[in-house]
Amino acid sequence: MANLTLRPEPIKRPLDECPCDWCETALLVGDTVFIDLAHGTAYCSVSCAEHDAFDSGYGPVCPGVSRW
Repeated sequence: MANLTLRPEPIKRPLDECPCDWCETALLVGDTVFIDLAHGTAYCSVSCAEHDAFDSGYGPVCPGVSRW
């Protein structure tokens, strides 16, 4: 298992809705998103984050997620 630091956050605004960075499941207002701030990625589950752990990430998926 990869060493991940995920932070679960609820999506509160339509502006922050986005697809999961791994499986592309829609993440909508009220859903919990698992954010990996180290890579600027957002996931629908810990499982998706683990599958995508070796992807270096190409910037934020959601507008509200940033590496810095």
